[in-house]
Amino acid sequence: MSDKIAKQIAYLVHRLQRAEGELLATQLAARALILEHDDVPAAIDAVNRQIEGAIAAGLPKEIDEAFLDGLERGKRRILPSKRDLASRGLS
Repeated sequence: MSDKIAKQIAYLVHRLQRAEGELLATQLAARALILEHDDVPAAIDAVNRQIEGAIAAGLPKEIDEAFLDGLERGKRRILPSKRDLASRGLS
């Protein structure tokens, strides 16, 4: 592999890792906002409907499986866990 290609790959890996960090920060912020909402179950339901709607809209199209997997993983990171809910007296 040439030095030029190695530098391009390193640059792309760096950019990808930065984007992943930014995405995780956004997911954590969304989770915090959901948990601080006056009606946490309604907020969870609204977010879940939006993500499920995006997944359903993508199913009949030629959308890469990795994209759909990313939506599912993102949903799991955004929606509060059972532990999050329990720590706030919610179930």
